Amino acid sequence: MGIFSVHRQIVDDYASYIRSFVTIADDELRRRVEQHLMDGHLWPEPLLAFNPAFATVGPVETLAKSGVFAPQVADAFRGFKLFAHQMEAIRLGIAGTDFVVTSGTGSGKSLIYIGAIFEHLFRLGAPIPPGVTAVVVYPLNALVNSQEEELRRYAENYRLARGEAFPIRFAKFTGQEDIARRQELEAEPPHILLTNYMMLELLLTRGSQANLRAAVYDQLRFLVFDELHTYRGRQGADVGLLIRRIRAKAKLPVVCIGTSATMVSVGTLAEQKQQVAKVAEQFFGKPFSPEAVVQETRVHPHALRAAFNYDCVNGKRQNAAKGASVSELAAGMTPRKPFPKLDQAKSVLIVDDVFADGDTAAAVVQKLWEGGLNRQASILLAVPLRVMQSECETKYDFNGVLGLGNGKRE
Repeated sequence: MGIFSVHRQIVDDYASYIRSFVTIADDELRRRVEQHLMDGHLWPEPLLAFNPAFATVGPVETLAKSGVFAPQVADAFRGFKLFAHQMEAIRLGIAGTDFVVTSGTGSGKSLIYIGAIFEHLFRLGAPIPPGVTAVVVYPLNALVNSQEEELRRYAENYRLARGEAFPIRFAKFTGQEDIARRQELEAEPPHILLTNYMMLELLLTRGSQANLRAAVYDQLRFLVFDELHTYRGRQGADVGLLIRRIRAKAKLPVVCIGTSATMVSVGTLAEQKQQVAKVAEQFFGKPFSPEAVVQETRVHPHALRAAFNYDCVNGKRQNAAKGASVSELAAGMTPRKPFPKLDQAKSVLIVDDVFADGDTAAAVVQKLWEGGLNRQASILLAVPLRVMQSECETKYDFNGVLGLGNGKRE
């Protein structure tokens, strides 16, 4: 389904919902209200959205062949390509260095700590020693459930690649488990324990969880807190004390890892890292340097690298301005009349992974608008070329700017 069809379906469904409880007896008033609905006043124009492009370091399989990862890790992450910030953070974890990842949403933060944990466990050799090697703490049980599904997917990748069962055991401990399941965890503790901070507190105090608790204290090497920004005020202080208790009783050095997409958004890059390190140090109760704060590395394009006129009727793409600058592209665009409704839009701007940061994106849009691209008639979408090609069937006249990119997500 194309992006235009999705948008049109959502708007139509919402309009139908609104009309279902609007009953007006007066003909003139009903006509005006219906016209108001048809004009789309109850929903905004399509959102201008920018997809950042993260620098990559290559497929996990290639990295494993060069000795960066154990071969088993490549089997679990089969088909994945790593971003540069993922590789940087995983190296820190493998080296036993505490770190915090503050890359944006959708940048693969969870794969970072899972990758470091997998690498550590597989490097121990077969069979993997028993005991809880990693405790991963989430603020919501929904996130625990989601991560469990991801781990199952990695386990299935491993099974398909090697023809044998995944040797790393993982389990959740959230309060949703029945007595039988808790007894199973007590009898055979997993290597990776997914939990929330309340259940982690209970685990450390319940008499019935003595064996599982001992497995944590004896073998714990990784303590991960996802969504670090949620631990504030009194709750943050409580969890900070919980962390200190775990570290005090753990028999092995514990690598502390935090992730968050919204830790800090003001100041220079160096100032942001300094502030995040300060928060992490206070939270985990151990030193964190700014170098231990990992942010994403974005691809810096040469502005918009090419302009295209796409002829939907003939299905022919013509390179109109290879190597043109943003200013040149903007100046060459033809002003158009406003079309307030999507179904009437005639000018579509499609950009795929070409912006380096928010400021650059804002500058590009501003220049395009100044060059004559009408705000209402234009829709900015982060979609690959193949999506644009498929939308030809909708009879839209694609006449805009296309930034080069592959549209893939690692």
